Amino acid sequence: MRAGAALAVTSILALSGCSALDDLAQQDVDQITGPNGRLGYVIECDQWGRSTSECFSKAGQLCAAGYDIVDRVSQVRQETDLEGNITSYEQNSLVIECK
Repeated sequence: MRAGAALAVTSILALSGCSALDDLAQQDVDQITGPNGRLGYVIECDQWGRSTSECFSKAGQLCAAGYDIVDRVSQVRQETDLEGNITSYEQNSLVIECK
């Protein structure tokens, strides 16, 4: 019985953790460990129409006690569709570490 109860508790905790991770995935946010060992995030700033100012706003929401900017990344991406057409776009990310 103890093993069954432990499995049930573990399953509940895992499912609640998955819910939080799903929320992050929907917002184009990846959780990381920052260079100082603190909780950090990589936030995609131009996905789904998010502006850079919204990116900083999201950083404030994720790190209520404040954050340090670890890096700002801007890179050109290219995608090819099924017909061979190439589309280029700029992708901007903000890497932060919570205080």
